[in-house]
Amino acid sequence: MVRLVEIYIQVLILMSFWTNRYVSLSRHNSLFFGSHAGAKRGCIFYSIACSCREMGINFFDYLSDVLNRTAAMPPGSKPEAYRGLLPDKWTRE
Repeated sequence: MVRLVEIYIQVLILMSFWTNRYVSLSRHNSLFFGSHAGAKRGCIFYSIACSCREMGINFFDYLSDVLNRTAAMPPGSKPEAYRGLLPDKWTRE
């Protein structure tokens, strides 16, 4: 039983390492966004990409579907309409 817990901890550490690797790469790449506002948008983009990866969602499929759905929404839509498009609540239509 103790060995199983040790293996589980090692798996969690490895998963955390690979998730944080994307964050550290984004820090390096954010030097080239051109502005602070661009870097903030890039961090949002990376955050969504990491969330998709954690959920097992293909990021390209997710992004193309969400962009098409948001383009079809009327201007001035309430924030609640967009919450259903987050990776944890997203379902492909």
